[in-house]
Amino acid sequence: MSANERRIAEANECFQRAQKHLKTSIWQLKTKPDYDSAAVEYERAAVCFRNAERLDLCKDAYLKASECHGSNGNRFHEAKAKESAAMVAKDAKDFASAVKLFEECSEGYLHSGHMDTAAMTIDKGAKMMELSEPKEAIKLYEKGLELVQQADRSRMAMDFSHRLIRLHLGIKDYPAAIRTTLDLIEKYKEVQELPKIGQLVVGLVLIELVKGDSISALKMLNYLPNADDFREEISVTKALLDSFDEGDDKAFQEVLKRGYLRSMDNEYLRLMKLLHAPSGGGGSKLGATDSNLENEEEDLR
Repeated sequence: MSANERRIAEANECFQRAQKHLKTSIWQLKTKPDYDSAAVEYERAAVCFRNAERLDLCKDAYLKASECHGSNGNRFHEAKAKESAAMVAKDAKDFASAVKLFEECSEGYLHSGHMDTAAMTIDKGAKMMELSEPKEAIKLYEKGLELVQQADRSRMAMDFSHRLIRLHLGIKDYPAAIRTTLDLIEKYKEVQELPKIGQLVVGLVLIELVKGDSISALKMLNYLPNADDFREEISVTKALLDSFDEGDDKAFQEVLKRGYLRSMDNEYLRLMKLLHAPSGGGGSKLGATDSNLENEEEDLR
């Protein structure tokens, strides 16, 4: 018998013991299932299945342990076992199941009174998927944003929003990036963080220029709460738009080298590498053609 076969056999023994714990017997005066003991055996089985590289069976065992904890009224451990199942699903590249389970276990943590654990679980799951599965990561961050907003965790909400913006930009979902940015600007207005507002508005300008729409880019300045507090942002934006509309790419690239723009977050620096003033001028033309975008992105990799 191979090592993996021994592990699977051990896991099956754990399953049998778990099922015995769940049985009731009038003759043995056992009127209630022993959910705690059954959950322990299912979790032992899950470890054996993982060591045997049977991730499908490992996930199922964790879910059975979760059910036992739930039947016993232990919401925290129900969520914890489900989180373990989510991690296994992620390792098995079953991302749809992983996202669903991460969402469910975060809700379980929330209902058990562990808000921070719920948020950290969403954060952990989403970070694992950012590079390989950005769309799945977006789903998790959106769920996390919903949770922390309900619990009035403004700082967590801002962090999730920043991550969402970066992921939306990474997959070129510019409308979603704009929507999330506008929501985030409102949050920063509530706490009067003017530098953050300024950078986000300039970020909106850059997004609109990538789309080739200098008219909409100019309108983004309307989201600045007070022009007198954002003179540098207004100055650099107008310089960008002037050279963009004139079709002067040399001048446009010089503006992109200004200190304010070079100090922006990485997601915006990546956008700037894709930007060019349209030849012949005119803000209705694209600042970067699809082929240019693809070539620039290859250089960035």
